[in-house]
Amino acid sequence: MNDLFSMDLDKLGIKAVFFDFGGVMADFITPANLKQLSQVAQVSQEPFERSMWKHRMDFDSGKLGYDDYWNTVLSECQSPVNTQDNRHLLFCLDTVGFSHIRVKMVQFVHDVHKRGLKTALVSNMAKEAYEYLVKDQVWASYFDALVISGIIGHSKPGEAIYKYALQQCNASVESVLFIDDMQKNLDQAALLGMQTYLMRN
Repeated sequence: MNDLFSMDLDKLGIKAVFFDFGGVMADFITPANLKQLSQVAQVSQEPFERSMWKHRMDFDSGKLGYDDYWNTVLSECQSPVNTQDNRHLLFCLDTVGFSHIRVKMVQFVHDVHKRGLKTALVSNMAKEAYEYLVKDQVWASYFDALVISGIIGHSKPGEAIYKYALQQCNASVESVLFIDDMQKNLDQAALLGMQTYLMRN
């Protein structure tokens, strides 16, 4: 992360910085958290995680609400405890797993925003998760735009979410630095002409 903080944004011609959430602004959910989720579901961790990530894009894009998402996950991995109460608990534990905000990144967003650069949070995140994790949070006020897949109906690495963020910030594509922890998301940003930075955790 040190390379990010020492970048000369002016020299690079950066006028806007786009940030991912999980793995950038916040820690990614840990293996220990995922193990706890599988224990709630009362199934082994491997089939649980396989089903969880298989359907995650539909959850994050808003195609599935949290109850339908967890119902799909639990049904597919043959959980014996597929109840509404357990589905709500899984949603809560999953959300908490992504809630550990990185103080140093909040400071960085603040500093970039204070310098007059445009800032946007560009995240694959369900609307329900956004309401718990981002909406009304003090640190979120440092973003000029909150671009959430579950709200706008487009997800990374699809081209539409990047173009939406550019429009929201009125930024030219070559003047944007896009920060993400997934190479496929950065590859699409680079194809559009953005400068990119891979966050290694």
